[in-house]
Amino acid sequence: MTGERTGFGSTFKMGNPSTLLELANIEDWPDLPSFSSELLDTTNFKTAGGFMTYIGGPLKDGAETSLVMKIALGSASDEACRLALADGLERPYEMVLPTVDGTWEISGNLIVRNYVRTNPKKDLRLATLTIKWSGEATEGEGS
Repeated sequence: MTGERTGFGSTFKMGNPSTLLELANIEDWPDLPSFSSELLDTTNFKTAGGFMTYIGGPLKDGAETSLVMKIALGSASDEACRLALADGLERPYEMVLPTVDGTWEISGNLIVRNYVRTNPKKDLRLATLTIKWSGEATEGEGS
């Protein structure tokens, strides 16, 4: 395969609430933005064979995904994630992914759905940030 490479060197920034802040020490990257189409049920009392039928609707729903990061309590990333969960506001995001020829950039909006921190005895603290993509994402070659 040509043109393939790992995600090493990728960055994820989230609005705090509008200024983009890079989330530090990401260990497990979120899925790239994806959306599912709304389904409209067209089944009726005479639908052939007793099978439900559908058509695609005009609305799309952003998927939920999570990222895991090593966290220092009270750090800028920790504060930003706690605030985003508490206020429930839609926030901008930007991902920069390395490619063979430069970068691929994805941006849009997200909503924080959950933020869970661990406190293990023999390892670094981790935090899992669960987000939902909100609205359309824009992506393309970076500058």
